[in-house]
Amino acid sequence: MNRNRIAVQLERHPKLIGFFFAVALLMAQVGSVAANVAETCQGP
Repeated sequence: MNRNRIAVQLERHPKLIGFFFAVALLMAQVGSVAANVAETCQGP
């Protein structure tokens, strides 16, 4: 039922698909940057 509600909301507001895609790309970039920072910063 939850998937059906999400599908209905996306049908009503198709711009949300683009928003969710942009957020997914942003999270992928943030994860990559965080991994690089953790690799270069040494602990005590």
